[in-house]
Amino acid sequence: MRFILYAALFAISAPSVTMSPNVGLQSTAPRLPISFTQLQGANWAYFVPFPVKHKEIIEKLISCESHGINEGRPDPNGSTNWGILQFNGSSTWQEMEARFNLRGSPMIPADAIRMADAMISGGFVGRWTCAHLLDLVNQIEPAAPHSGD
Repeated sequence: MRFILYAALFAISAPSVTMSPNVGLQSTAPRLPISFTQLQGANWAYFVPFPVKHKEIIEKLISCESHGINEGRPDPNGSTNWGILQFNGSSTWQEMEARFNLRGSPMIPADAIRMADAMISGGFVGRWTCAHLLDLVNQIEPAAPHSGD
């Protein structure tokens, strides 16, 4: 009985969709301004629903670190690196979650991009080997000194 009542309430409050012959589908749902950022490289692209301050640098890091492939793979030290930005989940990811109060998973591309943006803003671009290989470390303005570093 509760399910039927819930379904009836949901149906009443759900937005409707109508078809107009000249316009196509129209929705009565409120439109929220969402700004998507597209990051892309050769043969890959990701869309995230937030602005990305260091878009070009993150695109270069993704291309170098994973070629846009979202996977976990071992590094030469025997640790596993995760996601499109190849975060070390047992050290770098956990450390940066605490530092920037961001939660998520390096295997979720939007989480990895948000964390990378925070890390670059915080002066941690040098944590990626590819940042050194691509000379990205010298392209970032130095951040304010970190407390406890």
